[in-house]
Amino acid sequence: MNSQAFHPKAYDLVLVFTAFQRNCIYASVIKELAGSYRIAVLPVDRDETTLSRIGSTNRLFLDLCSSLGADILGNDPVTARIAILAQSNYRKEDIARIDAMVEAGRTFWMSGVAMGNASYANLFGKKIDRILVPDRRLYDHRIAAYGSDGIEFPDHMIQEIGIPYNKYPLFDNPIDVDYILANPTPFSFVTAQDRLEYLENVYALVREIIARGEVVAFKPHNADERMDYIVDARLLSLVSAPPLRPLQGFIDALARMAARLLPAGKARELTVNIVIAVVYRKLMALVVHLSKLTPYHNLNLEVFLPDARRGLITGRSNSIWHALFLKKPVWNCIDADKPYFSENKMHCQTMTYLNVHGNHQDKNFDENLFDIVEESTRQADLIVYLNDSLSIKQFAR
Repeated sequence: MNSQAFHPKAYDLVLVFTAFQRNCIYASVIKELAGSYRIAVLPVDRDETTLSRIGSTNRLFLDLCSSLGADILGNDPVTARIAILAQSNYRKEDIARIDAMVEAGRTFWMSGVAMGNASYANLFGKKIDRILVPDRRLYDHRIAAYGSDGIEFPDHMIQEIGIPYNKYPLFDNPIDVDYILANPTPFSFVTAQDRLEYLENVYALVREIIARGEVVAFKPHNADERMDYIVDARLLSLVSAPPLRPLQGFIDALARMAARLLPAGKARELTVNIVIAVVYRKLMALVVHLSKLTPYHNLNLEVFLPDARRGLITGRSNSIWHALFLKKPVWNCIDADKPYFSENKMHCQTMTYLNVHGNHQDKNFDENLFDIVEESTRQADLIVYLNDSLSIKQFAR
């Protein structure tokens, strides 16, 4: 019997997918380039814990990629002119699978906004031809302040790419909002009291905005699609029960008094979390949940931020960079004197770099802060760069 030679399917671009938070930018790449190039997405298996947190949104995102024109790969090897790996904690078996699945002419590694070369060791020696960085100046700051993570890329290998969502909207129909409220990362807070004070600052600001007749859309942190980490779901359910709704004021006052009187410990923390549940419930009554406006509400904030006419409300978060990039006012509702979860983590150093601290009471945003992002960074264009890289002239080796 004659055997027929196997020829792997050929693609121009293969995008390695781990999780929607790391890979959200892929959807814009597919939308803009799938009409001209053959694009595929290679999913890398995640552990059960990760899937329990974000599995549904991962599937939704892959369906979106498919609808925009990408093939979702299974177990058949392919070739690619360019493969892109976004920064992630790859396991050794992940890299082995990628190598077995994709024979790539060139491999690009895509860094996060403030992540520098973090997780380089998780590439396990995989050859990188270019590193794509959203903001070169912030990338350089990260390397200088926090180290190079074991690799010094020569200048010609580093390509600034900006963020595409303003010039290339992912969705054709924008959401109709004035502000987006996006909770910061959980490690923005040291104690439950810190979470409470953040929420109270947010609530005061949102009340002023709503009184002006403006719309605030609320986006929980997208690290866990099952819940909003900032409030205890059981306590929220309890204080929201119909028999207790008329007693919100009494519950709030009683819990606050107990928190003042009790010594530090679990009992005191419980009372603070009860107050958080009451404040959170009042806040939710003022805002529009992003899930009411789009089925893709769990995708990254930066996808929707161009639609927010008047700006962003948040805490200590890399979303501040996205607002400055777009020249949109951003209010940080965590006061500057609050301690960081860790003074040694890059999160603290990034917030120092972005320099937007506790300005939730300011009536006007200091537009000089927009200069933290250079105009050249705003002009950087990932789509143009990839299009040029995939053209015959640019790709010639």
